[in-house]
Amino acid sequence: MKHTAMLIAFCTLLLSRPVPAAEGHLLFGLGPLQKGNAGAGVASPKDASWMLLNPASIALLDERLDLHLDVMELRATLTPRGAPLLANPFAGKLRDSSALFVPGFGMIRSTKGRHPGRLGFGMYTVGGHNVDFARPRSTLGLLQNSDRRLAHWVLKFPFVYARTLKNDWSVGVGLHLNYLRLRTDTLTLSLSPARSDYKWDEALALGFSVGVLKEWDRWSLGAAYTSRQWSEQFANLEDLLKYRLDLPQQVQVGLAFQPTPRSEIVFDYKFINWKRVDQFSKTTVQGGLGWDDQHIFKLGATVSLNDRWTVRGGTSYGESPIGKDDVFANGLFPPLSQLHAAIGFTRRLSRGSELHVTVARAFKESMTDNGRGDLLSFLGKGTKSSLEITTLSVGYTLKF
Repeated sequence: MKHTAMLIAFCTLLLSRPVPAAEGHLLFGLGPLQKGNAGAGVASPKDASWMLLNPASIALLDERLDLHLDVMELRATLTPRGAPLLANPFAGKLRDSSALFVPGFGMIRSTKGRHPGRLGFGMYTVGGHNVDFARPRSTLGLLQNSDRRLAHWVLKFPFVYARTLKNDWSVGVGLHLNYLRLRTDTLTLSLSPARSDYKWDEALALGFSVGVLKEWDRWSLGAAYTSRQWSEQFANLEDLLKYRLDLPQQVQVGLAFQPTPRSEIVFDYKFINWKRVDQFSKTTVQGGLGWDDQHIFKLGATVSLNDRWTVRGGTSYGESPIGKDDVFANGLFPPLSQLHAAIGFTRRLSRGSELHVTVARAFKESMTDNGRGDLLSFLGKGTKSSLEITTLSVGYTLKF
């Protein structure tokens, strides 16, 4: 318990800076093994981070401790255009680039008794965003040098139980405690900067997940549902956030196939239900961001070269949750990423320890406001936004 408490404190210290996301404001994978298959593998567990991908999957894993550290580079640009009444005519092309450090860990232990199973606990950063432009995007922001910064991240503590039934189906359930942080100096609907003055505000959110998994000789099938994560209101941001900043419900289903004893292919479909969360789905004039649901397809492959080396790769694609009529409104919070690719390897160090490394890329996406949306879109017509993310993920596994 002492070492776990020290690990939590260390991770919390590193997480004093927010992280960029890739599926809306959610990461497309956690750690080098998930990222190495581009977030696919709901039917094929590899490490403790799968307790969030599919809680049933940990029933098939050894007792273990998995640690990872992601080094992420976000490059965002914003070129405000449109009516000077809204868009800052002196902004030019705004650029932001930063390197961020994102740790996480998970532990799996066996339970005793008549029906033994697995218990899982962890701490993971599952989403967020960070942008700090040198100049305001709006003319009104010029008055107080505001409307140019936003930082947000979501830290999740899952508690999971799973077991394998007599019919060889594995089932699992998880309770999720989320810790959200947000600070921004963006304009509110009253066209004044948020009263929080770019100071951190916090909120808690709670939700759950359920999952199933079944293995055959060469095939396996998995499915998981993660509920909406119901959040508290941010106490100091009521002038900015009209609704609660809940995390959306998600569904992920997938297949895994082993063409040979040393190779595997995984294919997943993921659904993110942004439209049920008012803060994301409502139009900007209603206090929201205008996001739509996401349908994401993921493909990954893993090959074991020998007893010490394993290589993997993956790709995923899902359209951005915003359209061309919401670009200006999402200028400080652009969920533009659509195409991802990753490649990585595992090096077995000893019988009970492994080193994992993955490089992942959310390819550059750009979008220009067509002016056909609500008032902000009409006045911000021609505003162009872009986003790209590169991640180096390193992990370590210790099996008990």
